[in-house]
Amino acid sequence: MRKRKLLWILLPLPLLLLAAYLALPYLARNLIEDWLAGQGFDQPRIELTHPGWQRLDVPHLSLIQRSGERSISLQSDNISIYFDPVDLLLRQRIDEIRIPELTITIRAERSLERRIESAGIETFNLNDYPAALIFHYAPSRRLVIGQFHVDYQAPDQPQVRAAGNLDLTPSALLSWARLELLDDAENSLAAPLYLDLRFNPQQQIELNLVSNNQPLLTSSGELISNADDWGLNLESRLNLKPLLDFLHPLVPPLPLSGEDFSGQLDTRLSSRWPAQMPLDAQTLVQQTRADLNLNLQAQGRQLVLPQQVEIDTAEVNAAAEISLQENQLQLRITPQTRMQLTRVSQQQLRLDTAELSLRQAVELLQPLPVADNHSGVRLSPLELRLTPTGISLPGLDSLETSPVELSLGYNPASTDLSYHLRSERISAALSGRQLPAFSAELTGGTAADGQRGRLILASPRPALSLSADWLLAAQDFRADWRTRSVNLPPLLPELRRWIDAWPVDLAFTHGTLDAKGYLQGPSPADASLYADLSLRNLAFAWDTYVETDNVSADLQLRRSRNGSLTSAGEIRSDLLRTGIDLHDTAVSYRYTQPVNAEPRLELAPINQAVFGGTVSLPAFAFNPLDPDFSVSAQLTGIELSEILTLYQQPGLAGDTALNGTLPIRVKGSEISVSGGQVHSASPGWLRYQPSSALSSTAQNNPALQLALSALEDLQIEALDLGVNYAPDGSLELNSRLRGHNPDWQQGRPIDLSLNVEENLLALFKSLQLSEKIGESLRKNLENQSGSAQ
Repeated sequence: MRKRKLLWILLPLPLLLLAAYLALPYLARNLIEDWLAGQGFDQPRIELTHPGWQRLDVPHLSLIQRSGERSISLQSDNISIYFDPVDLLLRQRIDEIRIPELTITIRAERSLERRIESAGIETFNLNDYPAALIFHYAPSRRLVIGQFHVDYQAPDQPQVRAAGNLDLTPSALLSWARLELLDDAENSLAAPLYLDLRFNPQQQIELNLVSNNQPLLTSSGELISNADDWGLNLESRLNLKPLLDFLHPLVPPLPLSGEDFSGQLDTRLSSRWPAQMPLDAQTLVQQTRADLNLNLQAQGRQLVLPQQVEIDTAEVNAAAEISLQENQLQLRITPQTRMQLTRVSQQQLRLDTAELSLRQAVELLQPLPVADNHSGVRLSPLELRLTPTGISLPGLDSLETSPVELSLGYNPASTDLSYHLRSERISAALSGRQLPAFSAELTGGTAADGQRGRLILASPRPALSLSADWLLAAQDFRADWRTRSVNLPPLLPELRRWIDAWPVDLAFTHGTLDAKGYLQGPSPADASLYADLSLRNLAFAWDTYVETDNVSADLQLRRSRNGSLTSAGEIRSDLLRTGIDLHDTAVSYRYTQPVNAEPRLELAPINQAVFGGTVSLPAFAFNPLDPDFSVSAQLTGIELSEILTLYQQPGLAGDTALNGTLPIRVKGSEISVSGGQVHSASPGWLRYQPSSALSSTAQNNPALQLALSALEDLQIEALDLGVNYAPDGSLELNSRLRGHNPDWQQGRPIDLSLNVEENLLALFKSLQLSEKIGESLRKNLENQSGSAQ
């Protein structure tokens, strides 16, 4: 009897276990269907098979989720579900779900931004969907998707496809995927990206992106979720070459090309935003706080930039800090930023090396939101230092410069630009000669009528300075320039160095030069030059040939845009000494040099006071490069006494006024006078006291003694001179002297012919013309005395 009661007591237990076992597929199906329904899928239905005590199979799964203007469909086959029966019965927990292949298709009728706008939702509470909940609300303790395919399409953006796998456990989410961007015709827009993602319940993130078998991005950090705010701390490294390769088909081409681009951008991000996250982008930015540090290292070879700039190698090291808080965006580029270049060329300009560095940090402060007129934006000046070496320019043997300092200022509100460029020392060599070193300073900026600025060039030795104030408009350029007064004597060493034909014994003793003018035209490269030159108090000496005092000149020079050259002006001198003294000399000229034509020099009429009278030349013109012209010099009131005083012949004196004409012929470098005529304009006198040598000769020659006596006080009635001068310097003077001596033979008439033939160039050098005249006079008197006898 007791055994029968025990049997009835134990009999329900196997029956209950059998019933529980038979109910497992239905319990697992209900559990999964409830979870899927909680995810928003419409009427999920799953058919299960029960091949084993701890396993269920799903031959086919098809789900659709519709939400507003978006739909999501899932397709999968041969899903395996593993479980512990006790856990499934008591805790409703599945151990593992294995999905060999899963296809997810997402279609959106409008972009996410437009769907948010139309939904009228202003905020999204992130705490309703904390990222770590994925580890607590997964349908099983482990979810393995062997291969998933995701296809996402939305208007106005590329189609996105992803293929990969996923492994989700309570301690980690691991996923690998291949991402691809497609156009409307399903052609690839760029090389595929390979993603490797790791995430754990502590919300630590590791993300890697690979493109073309090269690491593109490596990131690690943590996601922070608090009751009031969320945040992200992330450290990343972005490799530039795979990034540029990936972006190449997606963005407009960069204005440079080259080889072997490499480098990385290291970033460190710390950010916070409200947990009740605003869906309006502007509001979200205003309520976000973020700090981002960036360090860039980049290299490249064989770079080609616009304007035919070529660079053999380039290396960039930059550091920056970006801060977003209190409705302000702040950018700071640190002074450690620098760029190093080698073998830079731009058309005919060459640099062996160039280093560009910041002299101080650059800071930008941008209030948010950004105003249309950029009001409130503050940008510090950009202070740069450029250090070039091995500069090569056409026509220069060498060019060296100290570091060039550049300051750039920009006002975003007014778009005004200002700049200041300075080099303390620039030196160059040309044709084997060293130019004076000088400094250069350029300032400029935006003005109402274009760009205005000033250029200053200064040399300490010799002391030279040039400044120019310029205006550059859309179709107009003008630069008004002037030099500081230049003291000419210190320029002599440079003139002798640069002008091969400069006479060694030509020297300035004093004098100054001032110059001013302007450039004007459509652009600096297409402008006419206007110059006014003022020479004052110049004195120079050229050995014993020329000596001047107080030379002054006012000259105008113009070079037109087509290259023609004109000049005009007046040159004046208080004293010009060339064997004779010329006072108050003045010459006015006009010079023209047309393009592809002979130059022409026009001289205004010249009236020069000399020997107590005047020498006059009419206006005439000639080609100064190949002179070939004739001009007649008119002599008026030339005083014989002045001529005799100049040559200082002992014992010879006289006076009469002379008039005449000298026909001058110039051909190339040859000067000649042919048929010149000079006549006395009024009666005069001549007295000759012979030298002791000539007197000794006369003591033995009564006729010579008689002739010399006649010349002791000769009253001139007429003096005629025939003048001829040859290009070799030969001077021929044919003279006829008529008059009487009241103390000689009762005033008997005298008619004397005198011929002088000498080399005028040699005589001018020695100033001994008078000696030759005396010697010729003695010979002629002896001849005439012999004839009288």
